[in-house]
Amino acid sequence: MWMNECRKHRLNLALLAGNDLEGGSRVLVERHLATCPECRAHWQSLKAGQAVLEQARAAGCLALESAAPAESATVWPDLQRQIRVTEERRNEIGWRGWLPAAAMAAASLAIIVISSDMMREPATRTGTNAAQFDTLAPINVSSPWSGGTSIVPFRGVEEFNPERIDSTDPDPRPARRRSRLQRLNEGGLRGL
Repeated sequence: MWMNECRKHRLNLALLAGNDLEGGSRVLVERHLATCPECRAHWQSLKAGQAVLEQARAAGCLALESAAPAESATVWPDLQRQIRVTEERRNEIGWRGWLPAAAMAAASLAIIVISSDMMREPATRTGTNAAQFDTLAPINVSSPWSGGTSIVPFRGVEEFNPERIDSTDPDPRPARRRSRLQRLNEGGLRGL
């Protein structure tokens, strides 16, 4: 905030050094000079430069070429207009400073949306169907500690489709193709 104030007032310091600043702007700049030592030092250097230019002009070393003598007395009004145009341009492009922050926020939002979809249950996940997984469940998976009762719920034999399981076998050779159920019966879990 303080540096912003200094930058705003430094544009008018040259006008104040040449006694071309009038009205409320002059009062604001003088108040700022009373509180800011850096701007005061800058104003004093501008005032010293202005004094050197005035001495050179008085000695006749500086000749101003202009059509009207009244206009050649000061160039600060034109300079002040250029300063205002420059300040307006800076204010117009001030939103570009927020562009990286907005891009980071958009990327973070995309990550949150994608990860929240992954954390849902398979039935509510977009693009998946829980019924697809139910048809691939084994008939009876039990543990020795459960006393032979199934620990994976299965809805019935009529839903079991061995052809579907065989069609997903990654081994394309027909001689070696066996159903997963046959491999389970032959060698336990190693057959899978």
